[in-house]
Amino acid sequence: MKINIRNLVKEKDIQKVVKEYLDILKKQGKLWYVRSNSGNLYIPYITKKGLKKIRHIGMAEEGTSDWIIFLANRKTLFIETKRIIGKQTQKQKEFEKIITKLGYKYYICNSIDEFLKILDENIN
Repeated sequence: MKINIRNLVKEKDIQKVVKEYLDILKKQGKLWYVRSNSGNLYIPYITKKGLKKIRHIGMAEEGTSDWIIFLANRKTLFIETKRIIGKQTQKQKEFEKIITKLGYKYYICNSIDEFLKILDENIN
């Protein structure tokens, strides 16, 4: 059976729902989070020769997990969200290796349900 990629939930849709849920938990004092790969900054400029260019500035180091979550029980989670067919980049694999070597928990999450399960297991 062939999977139609267009019908799969997009990573940005998972992230949108996750953010809404994390905002609720944040207001309840259960956690604090950082959306570390929340975007890029593109700054248009004109060169000395009059050429229009755009400078790209990343908002986090390449490979950093999408979410860094600090829980009230002093646990810190690093969570990467991916579509069900998504794969880690080499930089993300390197980041995971560093984080786990330092003793932190790193997760790859492919759905909202999976994200909720990870939070539930670590909050309590």
